[in-house]
This record gives sequence, structure tokens and C-alpha cells, in this order.
Amino acid sequence: MTDVYDFGLAPDPATEKHATLSRLNKKTEPYRALLSELIDTAFRVKTRRAVDEADLAVWERGLSAPHVDVFSHYTGRFVSALSHELPSVQEWLIGFVAHPSAKVRLNLVTIMLHHPNDRVLDTVLAAGLADKSATVRAKAADVIERVERTHFAERLPALIAAETSDKAKETMEHCLYWLTHDYQVYDRTERGYSIWVKVATGMTGRTISEAEYQDLEKTVARIRAEHDELYG
Repeated sequence: MTDVYDFGLAPDPATEKHATLSRLNKKTEPYRALLSELIDTAFRVKTRRAVDEADLAVWERGLSAPHVDVFSHYTGRFVSALSHELPSVQEWLIGFVAHPSAKVRLNLVTIMLHHPNDRVLDTVLAAGLADKSATVRAKAADVIERVERTHFAERLPALIAAETSDKAKETMEHCLYWLTHDYQVYDRTERGYSIWVKVATGMTGRTISEAEYQDLEKTVARIRAEHDELYG
């Protein structure tokens, strides 16, 4: 069983801080203090094997920041892991679906890529699809496809029909397609047919011949097997 307190950090805070803070540039330098505090919080929680209100307060500031290392790598990654064991963290995460800032709700949906507890995952993504922000709705559909929450396929057609944002509608349609299909063939070119195939690590693209197109299921199975053999 995975230890939810094993955050994949360096052996000590100083080494972790050096690895992260040395990469900051002019744009990200303003987050130095917060990143340092987030790293200290992670090590404190890991050592104590418990989460308190002070930890959640630091993570709330992290989740509210626009920089991906802050809201995702050093906040979302940790709280998603902890949600598998701590109901208090589940409730804390779910509470952000009603946050007044669309940017914070967008960050919340984005960190679902870290695969939190199923209850958190489905609650946040369902709220994201119904969010008043089209950007959040589009991101929710994108994440649903990427984490393969196939049961959302049942509700997507109605949401697509009602969607008023072209970008969100397009993303929802893309999501629905890949939740219900394993591959997609595009128009033929002079070199053959372009095909994208769903594999264990995501997607892989190929150009296939007319003969391969005529035996498509066998071709898809071969592409997937070759990819799995190469990338494990």
C-alpha cells in the first residue's frame, strides 16, 4: 500500500529548496517565500504524519497562486495524496468548488490530474463541468479525458448541447470522443492515413497505409503493442 505521506521529496528541506528555488527566474522569483514555506510544510506533515489547520492555511495560499510549481507541484500533489487517507483533506478540497475566484477553481480542477480520492475527483470535476466560467468548464472536460473518468460520458451530450462557449464545447466534444473511442483516423494524405491511438502512457500518432487501414482493428492492436514494448 502506498504511503500517502511519502511525497517524493529530497532527503531534507535544504536539498529540496535548493533544487526548486535555484530554478526561479524573474517571473517566478516572487513565489520564493511561499515555495519555501510549502516545502517546510510538506516535511513537517511527513514527519508528524498529521495535518492541522496551519498546514491547510499554507496550502490554501498555495492553491490560490497562479504558478504551476506552487499550486500543483507543491500543493496539489501533496493534498491529492493525503485525500486518500484523510477525510478532513477531502472536505477541504471539495470546499474550493464554491470559491469566489475562477482562477482558484481552475487550479482546483487542474490538480485533479494528481488523482486524489475518487470522491474528491468526481465531485470537483462534476462541479467544474457546471462552473460559471467557461475556462473552468473546458479544463474540467480536459481533465476528465486525461484521467479517463469514463462514467462522465453519460452526462456530456446534454452539457455539450447546452454549452454556449465554443472553446468549452469543442473541449467537451473532444473529451466525449476519447472517453468512448480508442483511436481516431483522420483524412487520407498522399502518404497514407493519419491515426491517433490511445495507449497506456497517453496517445501515439502514426501514418498507416491503405492495407493497414483496411485491417484497422489489427493495425491498432499492433500499434499499441509496439508502443507498450518500447515504452513499457
